[in-house]
Amino acid sequence: MYFIVVYDADASRVNKLHKFLRCYFHWMQNSVFEGEIGKRDFSDVMKGVKKIIEGNDSVIFYDVRGGKNALNRWCLGRERKISLILE
Repeated sequence: MYFIVVYDADASRVNKLHKFLRCYFHWMQNSVFEGEIGKRDFSDVMKGVKKIIEGNDSVIFYDVRGGKNALNRWCLGRERKISLILE
């Protein structure tokens, strides 16, 4: 499954959420990730995010059916290169 993930979280939780999502997805912009993960990993991501977010925080997952090639994407300005960082 290929996902685009966007989030808006309180400043006190942004770094923790960012670090967690980076374990599963490619970081594209400040609050945007994308990547392909399996159903089991997706379940783990959902559980992990629920443990981090509170109150008015929001994390949105877009399931791109058909994979990355089913999505047309344009970027204006500087684009981050996709790199997988294993910590």
